[in-house]
Amino acid sequence: MSKTDSARAFFALLPDGAARAALGAVASALPPEAGCPVMPTNLHLTLAFVGDSDAARLACLHARAATVPMSPLNIRLSRLGGFRRGRVWWLGPNRSLADLRALVSRLASALSPCGFEPERRPFRAHVTLSRGARAEPEGVHMMPIEWVASDFVLMASRQTAEGVCYEVLARYPSDVDAPLSAGLSVG
Repeated sequence: MSKTDSARAFFALLPDGAARAALGAVASALPPEAGCPVMPTNLHLTLAFVGDSDAARLACLHARAATVPMSPLNIRLSRLGGFRRGRVWWLGPNRSLADLRALVSRLASALSPCGFEPERRPFRAHVTLSRGARAEPEGVHMMPIEWVASDFVLMASRQTAEGVCYEVLARYPSDVDAPLSAGLSVG
């Protein structure tokens, strides 16, 4: 990413390979009223949506996110739900994930100096499985899909000829003293 680029940025947890495959299988098996399945490479659990960000803001977000402590999180998703307004179907947890909510809160506080304003709506952990839904699922419970999230990422959303693709700009491991992966080139 060059200094003049901007990106629609967000922070997320990425499922491991086995969880990504299981989520992709669920998405592809949804009924037609669920809409179009999300590509498996785009499956993620959003922690904070930032929106359009220029290189300076991305640098600020990166620096601030690097200060956020994280312990590995056990993610267990087993409830199929939907957002009528967003016309999406998702898979989320049956119960509150206190450790995940704490991470979201710490991240929002850390990003505040970069102009980040958290959602006014309460955080609702979920992985979007489909878009363009014509109906809402009935809160079906399914076999759980689990993974241990040992880092979170800063991502950019890019529009391509094939549709939206997500690019990892930086990783923030559960040990905040560990070196961050290169990938965020902002200055």
